Amino acid sequence: MPIIDRRFKQGSDEFPDWKWDENRGEIKENDKQHLYYAERTFALVKDEYVQPAGMGFKINRPEKPLLNSLRNSINRQVNNKKSQILRRYSPKVKDFIKSNNEVTDEEIEKELPKEWKSLDNLGWPERDSVNLETIESRGFSKQFQFSSATGFSIGAGFVITVGHTTSNWSAEKFKDYWLIFGACGKDVFKKTFTQDQVFKIKRLVHQVYDRHQSHVITNDPTKPLYTFDDMKALSNSYDFSILECSPVAMKNSASAMFSRALDGSQASRIQPLKGLVLDPNPVLTTDDHRLITLGCPHNLSLKIAINGRVKNIPDPQQLLENQGTIKAAIDIFKGNSGGPLIIENTSRVIGICHSGPTLSFLESGQISMGQGNEPKKSYNPFEKLNSKLQLWLAERTPGIVIDRSWLYAYTELRPLPDQSFFFPKGEGFTWIRFNEDHKAIIHGNAFTRTDPFAHFSNKLEDFTENFRGNLSLDVTVFFSEMIHELENNVFLEIRTQKGSFQGSILQPPKPPKPPTDSFYGTQSMMWMFNAGEEIANTPVESDIGYLPRRLQDCEGGLCSWESLAINYIPGQSGQKTEIKPTRGNVIAKFQLPDGQGQYKDRNKSFKFQIPGEDAPKLDFKGLEIPGGGVEWVVSTSFLAIGAKPKLLMAQTRN
Repeated sequence: MPIIDRRFKQGSDEFPDWKWDENRGEIKENDKQHLYYAERTFALVKDEYVQPAGMGFKINRPEKPLLNSLRNSINRQVNNKKSQILRRYSPKVKDFIKSNNEVTDEEIEKELPKEWKSLDNLGWPERDSVNLETIESRGFSKQFQFSSATGFSIGAGFVITVGHTTSNWSAEKFKDYWLIFGACGKDVFKKTFTQDQVFKIKRLVHQVYDRHQSHVITNDPTKPLYTFDDMKALSNSYDFSILECSPVAMKNSASAMFSRALDGSQASRIQPLKGLVLDPNPVLTTDDHRLITLGCPHNLSLKIAINGRVKNIPDPQQLLENQGTIKAAIDIFKGNSGGPLIIENTSRVIGICHSGPTLSFLESGQISMGQGNEPKKSYNPFEKLNSKLQLWLAERTPGIVIDRSWLYAYTELRPLPDQSFFFPKGEGFTWIRFNEDHKAIIHGNAFTRTDPFAHFSNKLEDFTENFRGNLSLDVTVFFSEMIHELENNVFLEIRTQKGSFQGSILQPPKPPKPPTDSFYGTQSMMWMFNAGEEIANTPVESDIGYLPRRLQDCEGGLCSWESLAINYIPGQSGQKTEIKPTRGNVIAKFQLPDGQGQYKDRNKSFKFQIPGEDAPKLDFKGLEIPGGGVEWVVSTSFLAIGAKPKLLMAQTRN
């Protein structure tokens, strides 16, 4: 994940200024516009770093700064490289492993000390001798790591972060994290954050993350650790989570806080969480926008990166799953994931920080010296190590050639030459740097698009008012029990964070016909809404009911739907009873009028899906809407009354 350096061009004889780092910095107290963004952007923080302070909270400062973490990271990566070489190419170590199960590196070093030392003494960078002065200029290396990721509010109690952070979290793990807004500045550990800045996660609303996109990193020393094609393929998929959050409960000013979210009237007394605006219809072209992004680089406090530019927009001719990201030339690092990408002159969000080129090389045998365009005067870091290592291998496993990119690659950092006029005290490392036109930036510095799902998290009324398009909702519920034996008065209830909405009362469906297919025994009921039609009083005898227009006014749109329920009122008692359906789905269709070509092009083939573990994967192939408009389909599935909907699919076509 790089620093974008625009000062060096291809073919330059100059060496880079490895200390230059002017695109990113602290968010200053007198910068009202950037503070506006920071107040709506959060650091994701573990329990261990948060403590009560009066009627607010403080962040605990870790013992050691980023500098220690970087040195430890280099040490771990060096040890991993040594371990892989020993296990693959040392006959003595291979024989030892064969006769023992699950051998650790410590056991290899203890039992075969000479063999371990023979590799250890070749001149690898050592933790305490590594010179990191090239990352000192902004003072970041002396700051402390406390955050795990970044995210931002979109209003109505909803926040967005990156999907790969939360993809494997259990329900219990969500309770272990805090959302702290405005956690910026060098004095972040001295600040007291009020209850309207600190939140807990109430529920996961929706998540999109391709579990197959985990980094393709090989431990084979004869192959590139991570190729450009790997990076390009993995940077195109959608990757985000939408969460609902709530303020945190406290007993009193002197006692510890509960690690639970406030609900109902308690939460309503806290200052409402304001959000950033997702741009539902960005007109994007390369190079004509100034972009900024906020995030927690290296897991520090919030920083801001400026002077960004759009470099690549989704190609509608590609496969659906490869249209998920915008590529931008802007500085991002580990910890920035989930942060907003903002067009500066509109203050609107167009992307969520997804991933960047974390390693300095691109392909086998090719080392990037920072800009992605090598100076004419070439040099190779750690060339002495490479030469000695090849001699070591020739004595043990002749014919093996170590891939240079595998040997030199370090996450987030790149090694500099060990020539004395550069670093007389030892090997040097710096942040990865690229020129903004390098292919690693154009294809790898990725931000998940926000425009396709902007309407799902906003009031539904915004779509019909701002885009003059047509909106329709269909809720279908399936039953396996003999619901036809019930009397009248069956209705759908949609429960949201602000209350519930009741669909019209229907008569239960008639008994099923004799079996004709595999769905025999199931019965369904349906409620619908169409913004372009007037809703009439539904006859009780009808098999299709209607949803109230008030649903359009819900802050948070479809994201505010917490659960669905089917209720039955027997006779004249007036006491409602819940009925448990077997499954159901919700389809929301957003159809634009003709003539909005730019919007159609931007969303020509959008798709994201999460098949639930216990829900069927839905397929909408062949579904057409006359008139050439764009249609969005969203489907959720639930298995029992009160269950939270699972968003399975959203799709556009024209």
